[in-house]
Amino acid sequence: MAAGISKEQKKLLHVAARELNLDDDLYREILRQEAGVTSSKNLDPAGFDKVMKRFKQLGFEKSGKPYRRPSHPFGGPNPFAKITEGMMYKIEMLYREIGMTDKKRQIEFNRRVCKKPWPQSRMEGNQIIEALKSMAARGYRAGKGGD
Repeated sequence: MAAGISKEQKKLLHVAARELNLDDDLYREILRQEAGVTSSKNLDPAGFDKVMKRFKQLGFEKSGKPYRRPSHPFGGPNPFAKITEGMMYKIEMLYREIGMTDKKRQIEFNRRVCKKPWPQSRMEGNQIIEALKSMAARGYRAGKGGD
């Protein structure tokens, strides 16, 4: 039985697949075509080299940085990073959709949801967006005091 590949090599394969936007089926098909296996657990060093050569042909470039998992539990973009313009736009659109156009009422609502007058982080922005989407789905419309 041939020696397998290291954990770092397995991580590199998965990073490459993610950066190339390969779904699981396509990733496994490349493993099968290039190395005759359907899982990185079964790869030997020669198979690893063949798969990496194929990934490079598809446009993957290995950076000099080691792969690190996100430092937060949710994965994806950091939820504590600054709120994006797109999120602020979505919040404004949802406020208009439910008829809550008065800035004072918006600030009061924001304070109830995220404890701040306006969301500062992506996580707070998501809290506001989800609350507003839920209100819109229930058919909520601001009364006369909401304009």
